[in-house]
Amino acid sequence: MDDFAAQHGPVPVCRAGLVVAQAKFLRGIGAPVDRGLQRNRLPGHIEESPQSWVTNYRSRMFTADMALREDLPTLGLRPEVTAFNNLNEGYRRAMLGAPTLLLALKRMASLSKVQNTASILWVEVDTSRVRSCTTFLWPHEAGHSIAEQITLSAMRSVISAYTGEQFVPQRILLQSRRRDMPFNLEIAYRGVTVLTDQPYGAIEFPRALLRTPSDYVDEGSDNSIHGPPTSLGGTLEAVLPTYFRDGYPSIEMASELVGCSGRTLQRKLRQEGSSYRRVVQSARFAAAKDFLQDPEMPLTAISALLGYSELSAFSRAFSAWTGCSPSEYRERH
Repeated sequence: MDDFAAQHGPVPVCRAGLVVAQAKFLRGIGAPVDRGLQRNRLPGHIEESPQSWVTNYRSRMFTADMALREDLPTLGLRPEVTAFNNLNEGYRRAMLGAPTLLLALKRMASLSKVQNTASILWVEVDTSRVRSCTTFLWPHEAGHSIAEQITLSAMRSVISAYTGEQFVPQRILLQSRRRDMPFNLEIAYRGVTVLTDQPYGAIEFPRALLRTPSDYVDEGSDNSIHGPPTSLGGTLEAVLPTYFRDGYPSIEMASELVGCSGRTLQRKLRQEGSSYRRVVQSARFAAAKDFLQDPEMPLTAISALLGYSELSAFSRAFSAWTGCSPSEYRERH
């Protein structure tokens, strides 16, 4: 991950819900989740913000670290972790609202970046079979095998939503190496043939199932499906808010989150016409506006959530942004 931003541009991010699902399961078995979050530079209160963004690298490191320390090589196959409901709500609704399974899988592929920008999804169809496929930017780094299992489980959930809970794949293809998964794959996948060390991961099933219509009833539009950040500054603006309550996020901490040096971070932000201070201000302002939409949330609580030591400091900053106090802004909007 060293200097990824310097070499490749926007840093891959994913929804915190995937981390939250793992954290809840691990807490249920008595695992020291808080220490794990701290070790892997994730916010200790991440479970309160499942729709927020975290860097994909930190998410994968947490997964790999906890699976190893708790001796849970099948963590990526646990129902509590792989549940379809752990995905972004708008993403789920877009898939389940498709009229046929084929369109659902195509939507899953085309909209996958609203869930995880490190994964690539697509559908392959031939005369007799279908493959719902996935690959990742880092195929054999820490946490890849678990991330692949979780993604394939989400695909299987989509297929099952159309075909019924009795759906059984013809084969499972894993890009992961067998030696990276120290457990019996055939038993874990309940007798389904599993091929490892493949060019990509996939669920394989008969083409005839593509004609399966949806019985899902769309209950209206959903505004929770938003695209991922497309720049380094945008990535920081998306990721930093969950860290604000711990105080002003230092540039050293931000550099570590996106996998580059502080000098590289500053240089890349300058190239985007921004600066670290401006990014933090923009992220704070956006979060403040969201919090102020709740008329019951005290200003002191908003100030603390944004990392200000005093309400007066928040009020001064907000007045500089908008020309009015937080209370006045709330009344107007």
